[in-house]
Amino acid sequence: MFSTNALLLSAVAILFVGIPLTFGQSSTDDPFPMPLCNGYVIEEASIDTLQSYLSENLTAVQLTKCLLDRITQLNPYLGYHLTSCIH
Repeated sequence: MFSTNALLLSAVAILFVGIPLTFGQSSTDDPFPMPLCNGYVIEEASIDTLQSYLSENLTAVQLTKCLLDRITQLNPYLGYHLTSCIH
């Protein structure tokens, strides 16, 4: 059986597939900088890195909120719209 973190990290990997690599914190002229997620850089982070963040102080809820915020930020510019429902 998969743990909650494993399922969340799988979802994270899927979410990042459609985001062009030109969107990021590495460029000072970036029109879509990704803010830190509770002090952690999650943009282009590997699954191993995200797991280490989750074992430190970042919660799955915080990470999910950061990713949903990113989707909201980029939706108007990517030509497709992802939606979510939080219960």
